[in-house]
Amino acid sequence: MLNGERVYSKSLVSLPLDMLVAPIAFGYYFVGRYILAKTFVANYNCNNCGLCIENCPTRSIILSGNRPYWKFTCESCMRCMNYCPRRAIETAHSMIFILIFILTTWINPWISAKVSDLVNLFFGDSWMAYEILNFLFQWGVWLATFFVGYKMVHYLMRVPLINKLFTFTSLTTWKFWRRYRIPATGTARPD
Repeated sequence: MLNGERVYSKSLVSLPLDMLVAPIAFGYYFVGRYILAKTFVANYNCNNCGLCIENCPTRSIILSGNRPYWKFTCESCMRCMNYCPRRAIETAHSMIFILIFILTTWINPWISAKVSDLVNLFFGDSWMAYEILNFLFQWGVWLATFFVGYKMVHYLMRVPLINKLFTFTSLTTWKFWRRYRIPATGTARPD
C-alpha cells in the first residue's frame, strides 16, 4: 500500500484473520501485559549490579528491599533478562500456575455467584449486566491477585530455600529456554 500498489486480495484474506486474533491483542494490551510484568524475579545469582535497572527502556525496575522489583509499567520486553550477566532474572512460572489454578477453581466461581446475586438484586435477570459486571469483577480480582501474589513472592525470594524453589520451577532457568542475544555491550555474559 505504501508503495502505491493495490493489495485488495491480501486484505480480503488478512482482515478476517486479523479480526479473529484482535481479542487476543486487546486482552494482552489491557490485562496480559500487567500480569506478565508481575512474574519477573531476581534469583539467588543476583548481585545487585543494577544492569537491569539501567537498561530498562520503560524505567519499570526499581530496587526494593535490596532486590530488583518490576512495576506494573513493565512491558515484558525481557531486555532486563537478556542484559543480566549472571542470568539472575527469572519468570516465576510456578507462581503463575498456582495463582491461575486458585483463581479458576475457587475464586472465579465464587465471584460469578456473587455477581449473579448482585445482578438479580439490582438489574433483575439481565444477562448483559451479568456479563459486564462478571468480566469487570473477575479481571479486577485477577489483577489484584497477581499484584499481591507478586509482592509476596518478591518478599519470599529473600528466603534462600524459597528462592531456589522458584528458580528451579521456572522454565527460564533451564538451557532449553533460549534467551535472546544482546547486542555488543561490552558486558560478558555466561551461556
